[in-house]
Amino acid sequence: MKVQKGYTNKVNSWQLGMILYALLATKLFTRDIIPQPISDSIYIKKLNDREMYKLVKETPIQIPEEVKLKTPEGYDLLIKLLQADPNLRIPVSEILSHPYFQN
Repeated sequence: MKVQKGYTNKVNSWQLGMILYALLATKLFTRDIIPQPISDSIYIKKLNDREMYKLVKETPIQIPEEVKLKTPEGYDLLIKLLQADPNLRIPVSEILSHPYFQN
């Protein structure tokens, strides 16, 4: 497996956030956070790593309000997992201690 420079377990936090988003929102993550004018080109053209990284860093995350109403703890965990800045993401070691998993 090729590990790229700058890879940390914070990438795993992001990936877990994408999975949790799909489970709680019952829709795919990227279709909701990517602004519509960009979305058509994304599904036609496969993004390279640099383009995907830029998209993650620059696209504001929009979590549906119904997720917040359905599970406030899940919403809070999503916010902590899906921070654009990896240094602000919840560490993998703390995820299972989050209140979402305690209820």
